[in-house]
Amino acid sequence: MINEFKFFFTPKEEYQRRYGICKSCERFNDLTKQCKECNCFMPMKCKISNLPCPLGYWDIVDSTSETDNLETL
Repeated sequence: MINEFKFFFTPKEEYQRRYGICKSCERFNDLTKQCKECNCFMPMKCKISNLPCPLGYWDIVDSTSETDNLETL
């Protein structure tokens, strides 16, 4: 079953890049870790490859890229 989710999650480096962008954004609520634009819980949203930033700071990740990010959930 884990193989079914292999391409669902972003690679670790992409997750760190995305979350870093979020933490520096003025629309990020540091207390709740939510985006004030989309109200998503960003530590989880940044891990999902097909969810873009509503402000366009990062886009979806190609679903064919390799990922080994399951251990960080």
